[in-house]
Amino acid sequence: MFDAKQLDRLIHVDDFIAFLQEVKDRRESAIQQLHDRPEGSVQQIAGRILEADDILKMGGWEQIEKRRGG
Repeated sequence: MFDAKQLDRLIHVDDFIAFLQEVKDRRESAIQQLHDRPEGSVQQIAGRILEADDILKMGGWEQIEKRRGG
């Protein structure tokens, strides 16, 4: 697991921010795919959404958005 110093350095690296933005965009796309899906597909998509949420949280996305003013 990252410590606070490592995370603070990473959230200032443009390539890392771009990576997290891609994760966020894919998460949003997965959320949109939930409409009118059979139960098995919903569970699979929900798993992808939860994994993206974990990556965004671990990567400090909330701090990045605050720094960006969003």
